[in-house]
Amino acid sequence: MITLLFLSNPFNGETLMHALEIIAQAPLGAIIKFSNGQPKPSARFTRKLAEWEHNNGIGQLTEKRQKHLVGIYHSIPQFTLQMGNYVSNSIELIQFYRVFSENGQFDFRIHAVPDQGSFLILRHNDRIQSVELLHVSASRTDAEQWLTQTGIGTQSFKKFRHSWNPRPQRRSINEIR
Repeated sequence: MITLLFLSNPFNGETLMHALEIIAQAPLGAIIKFSNGQPKPSARFTRKLAEWEHNNGIGQLTEKRQKHLVGIYHSIPQFTLQMGNYVSNSIELIQFYRVFSENGQFDFRIHAVPDQGSFLILRHNDRIQSVELLHVSASRTDAEQWLTQTGIGTQSFKKFRHSWNPRPQRRSINEIR
């Protein structure tokens, strides 16, 4: 099922969060920074710099999965950031993603959320209880045009107002679980 989500709350500021708080509170389409807390090494230390860049970055929140039962296995809560893509001749060839779970050793910050009035095109997967962001559009017309161009279609449009608290209370990890 494809859903169109209408965002109505702007974001102003950055708040340090744990992975579970990102899953619970961050809206899809948000730009998330992650860090292991280490200082950036000098450029002359290429291996250390490459490791630091791997553990400190920024991406767009494209998917959130809550804890759910798969057979007899309980999956852990996780979320996915789109780290970038490779485009050639105006055609997107590869998208790079990174998955984070509650077990990670990273601190997260919500750097920005989509503009007020943006439309998010979402794909729902009820089997694994996830919602995946496909595209962010400035208007409903742009969203419909994107769906038509990609061949996904417009079979299931729903308009939602997203209520999100941009200044959540910082809690201990034991309170979150």
